[in-house]
Parts: sequence; structure tokens; C-alpha cells
Amino acid sequence: MIRCRAIDQQLPLQSPLVATAQIQSSDGKITLGSRGRSLELVNWNRIVFAALAREEDLVLFTKGIFSVKKETPPKRARCVFYTDNGVAVTYTRVLGLAQEIIRCEYPPGQGRSRGSLVSVVPGEGTGGDAAAPSVAVYGGAAREGQSARPRHLLCACTMVHNAAKFLREWMLYHSRLGIEKFVLYDNNSEDGLEEAAAELRNRDGLAVEIVPWPWIKSQEAGFSHCAASRRDECQWMAFVDVDEFLFPKLWLHSGAKSTNATGTVGSSPLARAIAAATRNRSQMVGQISFHCRDFGPSGQATHPTAGVTQGYTCRVVKEQRHKSLVRLEAVDRGLVNVVHHFTLGQRYATARMPSWKGVVNHYKFQAWDEFKQKFERRVSAYVSDWKEERNIKSQDRTPGLGSKADKPADWERRFCEVQDTGLRDYILKTMASPDKLELPWQS
Repeated sequence: MIRCRAIDQQLPLQSPLVATAQIQSSDGKITLGSRGRSLELVNWNRIVFAALAREEDLVLFTKGIFSVKKETPPKRARCVFYTDNGVAVTYTRVLGLAQEIIRCEYPPGQGRSRGSLVSVVPGEGTGGDAAAPSVAVYGGAAREGQSARPRHLLCACTMVHNAAKFLREWMLYHSRLGIEKFVLYDNNSEDGLEEAAAELRNRDGLAVEIVPWPWIKSQEAGFSHCAASRRDECQWMAFVDVDEFLFPKLWLHSGAKSTNATGTVGSSPLARAIAAATRNRSQMVGQISFHCRDFGPSGQATHPTAGVTQGYTCRVVKEQRHKSLVRLEAVDRGLVNVVHHFTLGQRYATARMPSWKGVVNHYKFQAWDEFKQKFERRVSAYVSDWKEERNIKSQDRTPGLGSKADKPADWERRFCEVQDTGLRDYILKTMASPDKLELPWQS
């Protein structure tokens, strides 16, 4: 991945080039690229940007080519495979096309591990034959059934942008609940994410992996990629943001192991919650949905020193949306999701967690300086730009804020209808050091 610094210029620019600069000492001349060649950067608003090899199909992730929300007839497109020197050699059928995710048939006799540039072209009879710009190369990636190590029971996947300072609280807490590995899709962070992840690995012993994912407004695609690529590594995946904390209230204090139809699944709070949700069901459970409770600034003018779970304790009454624990083998082959949940295969059903048993605490409306970063830049696809006077009634917008990032005079008192200290009190009781009353992420 190459990121270029923006140029302060009013005139339109030609497409930029990527090259190595070699300065000749005789006359100071700059030669672009090895052997004088350079690579023109493509417009990332319309592109095939990633490919993932599975046993039955090759999955392409695209932007700006098809509708982001609607399922499209597969005949509208074909997949095209290229040789190493850029010559189109094979066209194959599209097996499925939804949410800008394209599932391609493999070329006859072509090995799945062979590296090849792949793109998509309009289907026959639809007009035109130009391939979409592509940087997607498949080959060499692990495929389903290839993992030699035992799968983790529980993993967590999220997309982050400049959230390094929130990671330690979020990860240490969720590791206590039973999360064994964290997969972070990095959406152009510039705040030391790699260093923060290294400290969590070395100091706290956590399993953390970063996946570069620079494409804006691509959270759904990132989650689809995570669900498909981690199927052999993780049985269940929690798809939650770093300002969201799973709170399985009913199972926090019991230490006994739990069982379900597949046998013993562990003694962590989330393992016991999964066992309870999947027991005695007429249909296999492929997803467990938790209602979200949205917390407000709670009087805080700056980021709470003891963490978001300690500083934000006042919320709205109405539960908004939900987040899910997903059994990865249950996800439908089309990989369609709406961030909050996935479409499941026909054999599977979604279980809904009653709020008295477990919820997600969503620390959505924080101190103004923290919240303003969300306002300025979103990874969600539902509101393209909060500063535009469009889609004003979307639930992704903040009630009463409109399209301007201007702090309301009463911001610290907003979204506060009921005091809720349940998670704060649990963490203080079980995770604070007895001598200093200090939490692990403060040390």
C-alpha cells in the first residue's frame, strides 16, 4: 500500500504516478522508476481492490461498480483473469453479486494458489467490454480447510481509524470475557496503531493482527472479508466497534464450564452465553444478536482518565440497533452484512439475547473532542458525509446535530435519561488492583 501526501493546489491534477526516483549526479536529472517505467495510480472510487480464494469460488471486493445495497443479477458481469504481463486470457461466470462483492468461478484447470490479476467486465449483451480497474491479485492465501492449528472459540473483528488510545481498555476487557484473538482492519490510521498493537502483544500477551484496509466507506466489505478469511481460525466472531463493549450480565460471575450440542465450550462469560443461546434449539444457531444501549457524554468534557467504561455512565432509555456474535461457518456464501448482522445460510437461525441477560454498551456520544472525530470522518456506508445536507434522517446521524460539527452548548448533558453503572461497577469489582484501585489499562 502506498499513501501520498496531498498537494495544496487549486488546479486539477493528472493521475499521479508511483515511481522510484533516481537522481543522476552529472546533471541532477530525475529518472522515474526502474528502467524509466512508472505506475499510474488508479481512481479508488471505482476499482476491484481485493480478492480472496475459497474452495468453491474466488471472492472479489469492489467499489463504485455495482450498487452497494442491492443484489445484482450475476449475468450482469463476467470475471476476467490476466497473465503476468497484463493480457486477458480467461473469462469465467459470476456465481453471485451482492453488496459490491462478486463471486467468480475459477478458470478450468487453473490452480487456486497461482497468483493472477483479476477483474470484472460487463456481462455479454450488457454493452461494453472494458474491465474495471483492478489491483486484486489472488493466490497464496489460506483456503477453507487448510488450517493446521485448532480453531479459537471466540475472536473479535473491528475496523479502526485513529483509535489506538482506546484499544487497551477494549481488548483487555474483552479478553477477560473470553475473546482469544483480535483482528483490526486498519482504515488509514495515523496515531501509532502498529506500536499500540505491538505493546498489547508483548506486554499483555494478547493475540492481535492488523489487516490494512484503506478503502473509505468499506466497513461492510471489511467485515465480509474477515468472515470469509477467518473461518478456519475462529468458530465465533464478535463484530463490534472499539466504542462497544459486550456485557453478558447473566454469565459474568459463574465459573462453571458450559456445554451445548457440540460438547464443552469453555468457562468464559461469552462461552457460557453462547452455550445458553444455542442449547435446546430446533434450528442451529448461527448468530446471536445483542441489543445496544447508547451512552452519552455523562458530564465529561474530556476523555475519562480511567476509560470509557468508567466515565460514561448515563444513557438513553431506548435500545438502538444491535451487534452480533457470528458463527463463521453459518455465514451465507454471498457474505452480505449490514455491519450489525450477517445473512445466514438456510440451515441457521439468529438467536436474540434478552436485554436482562446481556447487552452491548455503546459509548457512542463521548466528550466533544472525541465525538467530533467521528463526525468528521466515518467508515460507514450509510452517510457518505455528515457535513452534506443529505440523508438527514438517517440513524447514523446524531439527533439534533444536523450537518455542522459545531458543539452544542449543552453537549455534556445530552443523551442522559437514565444512570447505568452496571458495567463500570463490574469492572471495578473484578479488574481493579486492590492496593491502587487502578485498572489494567491505566498501568
